[in-house]
Amino acid sequence: MESTPTNGDITLHSANNPQQAQQRHQLKLNFGWPPTARPLRQSPAPVVPRASSGTRNKPQIPAGTPDHDDFDIITPQSDQEVFTKRTAPAQPGPYQAQVPSLPVRSSFFGSGANDQTTGLNELNLAGSTNNNRPPYTIPSNQPWQQDPSADALPNDEDTPSQGISTGNDIWAVPNRDQHSPSYDQVVDREDAGEPDLGSEAKNQNEVGSSSTKPEWDFLLPRVSPVASTGPARGTQRFNIREAVATIQCRDEKALTNYFENFDAHVIQRYINQEVDGFPSIFYAAATNNDRILRAWIEHGADVNAVHEQSGVPLLAFAIVHSETIEEDTTEIVASLLGTGASPLAIAEPFYKPYDQDLDEDRPGDEEMKLCGSKQTVWLHPTAKRKLVRNLNLTHRYYLERASRTVRPSVRQKQVADRNGAQGLLGLPYFLIGQSLAANTLLQTCVNHLANRTERRKPLVIVFAGPSGHGKTELARRLGYLMSLDMEVVDCTIVNREIELFGGRHPYVNAGEGTPINNFLAQHSGQRCIVFMDEFEKTTKEIHQALLLPFDNGEYQDRRNLKKIDCSKTIWILATNALDKRIRDFCKVNEAVLFKEEENENRVQKMKELGKDLKNDFLAKFDAPITGRISAFLPFLLFSKAEQSVIAHKYLLELGREVRRPVNLTDGSEERLIGNVRLHIRRDASVCAHIAEDGYHPDLGARSLITTVDNVRTMLDNAYLEVNEAIREAEELVDFAIDIRKGNIIVEICL
Repeated sequence: MESTPTNGDITLHSANNPQQAQQRHQLKLNFGWPPTARPLRQSPAPVVPRASSGTRNKPQIPAGTPDHDDFDIITPQSDQEVFTKRTAPAQPGPYQAQVPSLPVRSSFFGSGANDQTTGLNELNLAGSTNNNRPPYTIPSNQPWQQDPSADALPNDEDTPSQGISTGNDIWAVPNRDQHSPSYDQVVDREDAGEPDLGSEAKNQNEVGSSSTKPEWDFLLPRVSPVASTGPARGTQRFNIREAVATIQCRDEKALTNYFENFDAHVIQRYINQEVDGFPSIFYAAATNNDRILRAWIEHGADVNAVHEQSGVPLLAFAIVHSETIEEDTTEIVASLLGTGASPLAIAEPFYKPYDQDLDEDRPGDEEMKLCGSKQTVWLHPTAKRKLVRNLNLTHRYYLERASRTVRPSVRQKQVADRNGAQGLLGLPYFLIGQSLAANTLLQTCVNHLANRTERRKPLVIVFAGPSGHGKTELARRLGYLMSLDMEVVDCTIVNREIELFGGRHPYVNAGEGTPINNFLAQHSGQRCIVFMDEFEKTTKEIHQALLLPFDNGEYQDRRNLKKIDCSKTIWILATNALDKRIRDFCKVNEAVLFKEEENENRVQKMKELGKDLKNDFLAKFDAPITGRISAFLPFLLFSKAEQSVIAHKYLLELGREVRRPVNLTDGSEERLIGNVRLHIRRDASVCAHIAEDGYHPDLGARSLITTVDNVRTMLDNAYLEVNEAIREAEELVDFAIDIRKGNIIVEICL
C-alpha cells in the first residue's frame, strides 16, 4: 500500500490490508520514540529504508497489534537533517515522537521587507490590534506550519491566527514542539558557526556582538488546549501543549490536577519540549506566578532555556515581560536565579554596579563590546531598549548578587533532593542584604538534613540583629521555599510555661491547649518552623520548659499527655539583645563589610563576630539554653546601596496597590484612588534619596516605610488634583516618581 506522507506526521505503512494499516495509523505518536535524536546527514529523500528484522530504528508496538513487524517509517520531506529515532523501552507510559526541526519565522521582525532569512515576504501584516502589532497570516502550504502532535493536536484550520490582545493573552502563529536548547548549547552553536543571517541583520547589531539572531518582540503565542475526554490516571497521554494551555489562564489548581494524572518521570521526559516554537518554561515564567514556575522547575524544566531562533534567554524574557503584562516580575527573576539560572545570560554592564541608573547611554557600546557574543547575540537595538526600560533596581541587585554567590555543590544538591528540600538551595537569592545569614542558614540546614538518621536533635538557631533587618523575612522565606508551616510566638506576652504550652489536667481549659502546643501536636514527626520573636523577653521558667524539646526533640501534648515527636522542628529564636555588639561591629568594619569584595579578611571578621555573639548570649541566657543552640546568625546593618533596594521594594508595593481598580461601592470595598500605572524614573537616584532621608539603623527597613508613605501622600495629592470625576472601569492613568534638583516629585504623565 502506498501513501503520500503528510507534513509534520509520522505515518506507518503496511503492505497488508487497509484495515490493519488504519490501525497502525492510529498508533502513530502514541508509541513513538523518547525525545532523543542524533543527526545523520542531509538528505532530500523522504523515506527511511525499511527496517531489518532487528529492532533498530523501529518504535515499540504493543504485543497483539496485527503484523506489528511489517511497517515502514516516512518522515516529512524537507531540507533538514534526517534524525534517527532510538527504540522506546518496552514499558508502559506515553511517548511522543520528535520530528526534524523546520524553519520558524513567524514571530520575528527581520531586517528588511524582502529579507528571505526571516521570511517576512510570506507574512500578511495587515490589521493591527495592539501596539501596532498585526496578526499574522501564514500560507497553508508551509511545512513548518504543521504541528507534530498529529491526531492529538488541533491543526491550524481549527485554530486560525488571531490578533494580539493586551494583558496575558499574547497571540502569535503556531510553531512546532521540539527540545529547548540550554543557554550554553545555543552559545556553542553560535561559536561553531551558524548560517549567515544576512548583512542587513548584522548591521542592526550595535552592541558589539559578532553574530546576531532575528529579532523577537517578546510576545508569546496563545496556545489552544488539546481536546481530551479526561481518562483516568495512567491511561491519558501527557501532552506539554495541554499543560501550557492550562497555565496560560494562571490556574494553579488545574495545573496541579493535570500533573497528578502522570508519574513524575513522564512529565520530566517532556517538560523541556517547545510549544509553538518556544521552550515550555517560557510560558510558565509568563504567568508571573512563582508557584506555577516552581512546579515546572521541580519537574526538570531548564531554567537556562533559550528561545533558539532569537537567542533570547529565559532570564531576559522574564525581565522584559514585565512591560507586556504591566506587572512587577522581580519574584520570577529571583526564583530563576535561585534555581540555577545563570546571571551571565544578561551582560554584566547592565547590572554592575547595580545602584546606578540605566538609560539610553548606559551601558555604552564600548562596554558591550567587552562582553562578547554569548551575552549580546540577541541584543538588537530594540531588545536593548526594552531591557533598559524594564531592568529595574531590584532586578539589577538580584543579578549582581547571584553573580557573587557560590552555587551549591553536587553533594548539597543531592542531600536536598533526597529530603525533598530542593527549594532550600535558593535561599541566598531572595533576601536584600544579609548574605552571611542566608548562606549560614543554608549550610546549617543542609548539614542537618545530611545527618538526620544519626541525630534526633532538632535545629535551634538564633537570629540576632536590630529590628527591621530581615529576621522574620528570612524565616518566612525558609518556610516558603521548603513548603513548611510556621508558627510565630510573640514572647512579649508569655511569662510562664502554662501561658506558652498550656496547662495539664485538672487545669481549667486544659483540653483546649495553646497555639504552639496544638501546632507541635499537629506536626508531630514532620518538618515545621517555630519562630519565637523577641526571645530576650522570655523568663527562666520558659527556658526550662524548652530544654527537653531542644535537646532530644520530645514534647508532651498538654491536652492528652501524648508524646510528640518534634525532632524535625526548626526552632528560630529572634532576639535584639545582641544589637549593640552587631552595630559596633558594622561601624568598625564598614570598609571590610560594604566596600570590599569577599575575601579572607571578611571571613575571619565574621568568625570573630560569631564567637562574640555566643559569649554574649551565654551571659544573657545562661548555659543550659545556650548549650542547645545549633548556630548563631548575625543580621548586619544595611549598606547604602542595599537601603536603596529596600526603598525600591516598597515603591513596587505602592505601585501594585494603586494599580488596583477604583471601586465606588460604599463600605469596606471602597477604593477611590486606583487605576494608576506608576513609573519610577531614574530608580537608583530616586531610591538613594529616599534611603538617605529615611534609613535609621535602629529601625532598619521599617524606617524606610515611613519615607515611602510620604511619597504615597505626594501621589495622592497629584491624583486628586486632576479636575475630573473619579469613575470606575476607566483606563489606567500614568504617574511618575522622579528626582529634580535634589527633591522627589510625583507628576502625571501627559
